[in-house]
Amino acid sequence: MTNSDTQSSSPRALFAHRFAELYAAAGNPTLRRVATATERRMRGTQAATPSPQRISDWKTGRNVPARFESLLPVVLTLVELTEQLVIVTGNGELGVWDLDAETVAARICASTGRLTEAVWRGKVANVAYRSPCP
Repeated sequence: MTNSDTQSSSPRALFAHRFAELYAAAGNPTLRRVATATERRMRGTQAATPSPQRISDWKTGRNVPARFESLLPVVLTLVELTEQLVIVTGNGELGVWDLDAETVAARICASTGRLTEAVWRGKVANVAYRSPCP
């Protein structure tokens, strides 16, 4: 879904799209896994735990949460499963950043090539050169 698609979509379709993006960022866990992890998160509260069917309905847009309180534990569970930083930007786009330093370094090195000593000195002159790329 492009940015123009999300702007012209219904709120239900936009919610489903963003929820599915978060689900994908979490590695597309099974509905049962998410429901079980959410139930564990909610132990000791009076709130009802969303069923796998309810979570599926949210993901496909067949239904949307009536209250944020019912959605929040599921969102927190999915964010925890991502092992990444998940944010929503000002224009409504979902941003996902990997927090593993080795993975980030490998991605940067693959896209930019080796960092030369001359470039290093121009950016971080007070730190001894050490190539971050193998």
